[in-house]
Amino acid sequence: MSSILLLRDGIPRLKLPVGDSCRVGRSSECDLQLLDHQLSRVHARIERRGDVYWLEDLGSRNGTFLAGVRVSVPVRLAAGDEISLGGLSVIFDPPLELLHERGGDKTLYLVDDDVGSPKPGEAGADDRGQAQGQARGQARDQELHLAPSTLVALHRLTCELVGELDPEALVVGLMDRLLDFFEADRGFVLLHSERTGRLMPAVIRTEREAVAISRSLVDYALRERVPVLVTDAIEDVTFEGAKSVIAHQLRSVMLAPLLVEGKGKGKGEVIGLVQVDRRERNTYDQDRLAQLGLLARAAAVALTNARRFERARRQIVEAGAPDPLGTGGEPQTRFISADPRMERLLQTTRKAALAGSRVLITGESGTGKELIARLVHEQSNRAQGPWVAINCAAVPEALIESELFGHEKGAFSGAGRRKRGCFELADEGTLFLDEVGELPLQLQVKLLRAIQELTFFRVGGEKPVVVDVRIVAATNRQLAERVREGLFREDLFYRLAVLTLELPPLRERSGDVVLLMERFLQRFARTMGKPLPALAPAARQALERYRWPGNVRELKNVAERLVVLAESATIEVVDLPAEISFGGAAGRSSPRSKLREALAETEREHIAQALVEAGGKKVEACRILGISRPTLDKKIADYNLEL
Repeated sequence: MSSILLLRDGIPRLKLPVGDSCRVGRSSECDLQLLDHQLSRVHARIERRGDVYWLEDLGSRNGTFLAGVRVSVPVRLAAGDEISLGGLSVIFDPPLELLHERGGDKTLYLVDDDVGSPKPGEAGADDRGQAQGQARGQARDQELHLAPSTLVALHRLTCELVGELDPEALVVGLMDRLLDFFEADRGFVLLHSERTGRLMPAVIRTEREAVAISRSLVDYALRERVPVLVTDAIEDVTFEGAKSVIAHQLRSVMLAPLLVEGKGKGKGEVIGLVQVDRRERNTYDQDRLAQLGLLARAAAVALTNARRFERARRQIVEAGAPDPLGTGGEPQTRFISADPRMERLLQTTRKAALAGSRVLITGESGTGKELIARLVHEQSNRAQGPWVAINCAAVPEALIESELFGHEKGAFSGAGRRKRGCFELADEGTLFLDEVGELPLQLQVKLLRAIQELTFFRVGGEKPVVVDVRIVAATNRQLAERVREGLFREDLFYRLAVLTLELPPLRERSGDVVLLMERFLQRFARTMGKPLPALAPAARQALERYRWPGNVRELKNVAERLVVLAESATIEVVDLPAEISFGGAAGRSSPRSKLREALAETEREHIAQALVEAGGKKVEACRILGISRPTLDKKIADYNLEL
């Protein structure tokens, strides 16, 4: 869908979608109503015919001009064309450089630069700054009168923020707490990217699809480093008749910079900004504004400390020391191994993370490919950016394109609103494509283009979306073989496999089985509030002898089962699953196995289970199975079962 950008004095003010037809004029019958005395009631129309948009003057008094030439007959529009309507200028499909930032197509600039300035006759030019400060609600040096209950609530919120060590969780919690405390209808947090310095949305809470943000108020709050209050935003909108502006019903608005004080007067750093607003006018006053300012200061300090702690924690983990969060819960991205082969792999992972190149992780299912991918993200310069993961095999083929690239409203049946896809959500961060080998060939072409150009189209969209994303992919398939079979594109394979990390299966990692089992037992025992069971020597041998076809994922499930069913302080062989207790076979046969082999495996499992239930007593096992002692002895020997 195309759009138009309204300008005043050469400065972007409002960006709106066009749709199939858009009539512009002073009348309320128009699709875009602008209260400009130089416009006719129904001035002009922008209409789509097929894939082309046309501009037509509808008999206006002052005329419609395209690139300075008066329009007398319908003319075809191209991206970047400048249209003059009365005293306004309009850019059709504006180029990105006209917008304040790349995310401008998602931003409505609602408030004019003159918001809060004195009206004619109220103050002279010399008094403008003072009048602005009063109108915009500066909270400097104001005496604050708070009820005891409000003080208690502020203290509680501050303690909750300072106690959070995860930066992402802190920002999300901040927004949720502010919405509740100020009973706001909507709010957002903007943060300066630590990597690029750009102001980017971190959290947005709104019921509507579009996000209305006043650029002038944001700029003012960041420049002056003071909280800002607007008691009735609708009256301050430049294009006050625009239907899309009225639709947001913004009335009471408060903003506060996230300011970290430094040493000395006037020092400090603004790391972002928070805003809350309501649809009722005059909802907020100076006291509420001052409260927002206090919470914003506390949040800025808490976020700065959380970021420092996270950086220090990563450095400690990378150096091989115990994770400082280990006592409170093992981080999921802590990869545990005593195997030399895995140590070399982790060293390569750190190098790959710093390189910034695309990474392909291969290995059997359950070996921990997503953990390695998360390590690549957390050890890179994108660690503060978003981490977005999608399992390409778990999403139906009809929906995978929408999940990756998003879709426009009405793009297909059930698309009731615009949806951002994984590529867009991972902007300035890392996108993890798990089981990438399962993607259908048709979608592989679109994925290749998105990776090459970092540009894509939403489903049903007509405008390109530009992102800055690092791709990390994983597969349990042999992609080279799938390329030879014609099931995977060769050019996509080489695009993904700039750096390849191959995870060995658990059966090839000597010494890791017992190490991982003990760590999982410790984690589940702590979670369930149960005593930590110990592994008997015979149980250790059985665990090491088993081939673990499900790799670490299977081992983790076994550990959880052992903690749930543990009745003593020591885990014996008899407590282990039957397939582990007796012999360590590689698991069930595949569906293509011969009938005789399948029956033999079934018989072996039944005998092993009977021995477990009998506590290793052959007489009792014979009774359970209904066979003689010599037959049982023969079966134990045939199937290599060990007591």
